[in-house]
Amino acid sequence: MIKSTLLLSFAVRLMLGLALISAFLSLLAIGAGHVFLNDWEFVFTAKAKNDGNSTIYIVDGERHLVHRVTDSKINSLSPSWSPATNQVVYVSNVTGTSQIYGSGLDGHARQLTSGTYSHTLPSWSPDSKNIAYISHETPGGEIYISDADGNNSHLVPLDMPVDSMPRWSPDGTRLLFASTDKYHHNITLDGAITINETLTLNAYDASHLPDGSHLSAETNVYTVTLDGNLHPLTESLAFNAYDPVWSPDGQDIVFPVDDSDGTNIYLLNGGGNPQRISQGSQLNRCPVWSPDSRHIALVSQQGGITGLFVMDADGSNRRMIVKSMGSTLYQPIWSPDNRFVAFVLTEKGQNKIYGIDINDGSRRLLSPAVPGTVILDKICYSN
Repeated sequence: MIKSTLLLSFAVRLMLGLALISAFLSLLAIGAGHVFLNDWEFVFTAKAKNDGNSTIYIVDGERHLVHRVTDSKINSLSPSWSPATNQVVYVSNVTGTSQIYGSGLDGHARQLTSGTYSHTLPSWSPDSKNIAYISHETPGGEIYISDADGNNSHLVPLDMPVDSMPRWSPDGTRLLFASTDKYHHNITLDGAITINETLTLNAYDASHLPDGSHLSAETNVYTVTLDGNLHPLTESLAFNAYDPVWSPDGQDIVFPVDDSDGTNIYLLNGGGNPQRISQGSQLNRCPVWSPDSRHIALVSQQGGITGLFVMDADGSNRRMIVKSMGSTLYQPIWSPDNRFVAFVLTEKGQNKIYGIDINDGSRRLLSPAVPGTVILDKICYSN
């Protein structure tokens, strides 16, 4: 009888133990669904209040930590992160002109460009073997491509200035950029426009016209192959288009356009004409694709309230996920699992980075308090 009781007790305890193990494994499975905790790494800058220098950090989503990459005594800007190689490229003026540097998590900086003229806006190729950037040797800026270590740099032949970061196509065969290359030339005499023509000029030439006539700039979006084959995308709009972004699947491009209703988001699908996908707002900026190309996060206004919004790729199902709790909003950053968007929240004078679940609105802390003004990618809205 005693032996039977002991066996029964052992069986009950065994069953309870197995139940607890099963529950623990279930919790692990739930946690595994939030893969961003292990895989979500991105760069940001923090601008110090005392000297105005910007320092580059990398968020470690798994441990809710940040790694400082650059010296806080040196101004460092425009970081581009390569998760494949754990390398960041950025711009610093430590030599007196803006040059591009590369660094790993150890903070050891390597100068990748040099010269008496500036180099800015670096971006990694999809395979992390090359860097595209803007060289300001000529007025307006030109696109160059180099190896990851800065060697073998060469010009992408273009006869126009470049006004935005050159963004690689997902297959690495083309670059996407904006250019203020056209100016509408208006000479007014006695209140009437006597000449209305379109000129192709760079910004320097446009500001030095001998007759002092009025010019209105026009910015357009282009793609170019690595050997210089240019393809215009937005000339049919007759509005300024800028800051274009590829979808991760390479099928679509979105960009803000200053049209007659304000600033709106337009979608270019394949070889068709650009289509407006944002509605009912005077402000729509900084569109960013989710990794699966199904959603777009952006900074927008709705009903007089500015915040972070998410919408489907065609502009439908638009909804606010973060209401602005300050005067500044930054470009959204997606988690690899398409579920979270990073944002900055100031609490008791401290800046922290959170990820918000786009489905249920729950928040996860991604970083401890960071000294200085935290800037995710770039400023999209500021009062």
